[in-house]
Amino acid sequence: MATSTVLYIQNTNFNDVIEKIQRLSNTQIILGQEFSDKKMFDFKDFPTYLALNQSDNGWVTVIHNSFNFLEDWGSKISKEFACKVIFTMAQSVSDTYYFALYENGLKKREILSCLGNESENINFGNFLEFENGKLGKKYHFEGHDSYVFNNEAIIEYCQNLGIKFDSSNDWTILENVQIKEKPWWKFW
Repeated sequence: MATSTVLYIQNTNFNDVIEKIQRLSNTQIILGQEFSDKKMFDFKDFPTYLALNQSDNGWVTVIHNSFNFLEDWGSKISKEFACKVIFTMAQSVSDTYYFALYENGLKKREILSCLGNESENINFGNFLEFENGKLGKKYHFEGHDSYVFNNEAIIEYCQNLGIKFDSSNDWTILENVQIKEKPWWKFW
């Protein structure tokens, strides 16, 4: 794992989620397009390429190409659908990991762990029940327990909130396709 930016939406109506993401991201469905690693890892300030997949346990997975925390999306989507929305970001080269949980329009939990620069860290909200007052994943090393918030911790958090990771390759692709306007002098 090098880089991952994912949004999880607890909603069983896949078409409603697609429409909402299209409105928020100004994208359109690209029919017949296969998932493109090249486009997914061309990171932008705002998502321009998104891949959506619906799991059988009521969560929609949205992989996108932006490091933006998209706080307004979390609020809007979780409020409109009265559901949980989870944002995750993991970048192993810089040792930076992000998790945010929104519920019914409110941010409930936000964690940003920059292992190389702890002054950037965020620990917002009350501990979730499964955290037991400790942030991150527990590691036991040389007789001592320590907690680290990393990609493995993000996976555990998501699983504790009901996300099951499956390997379906049935993705719906959304892309921001800029329409280039003709110069004013071209009539044809």
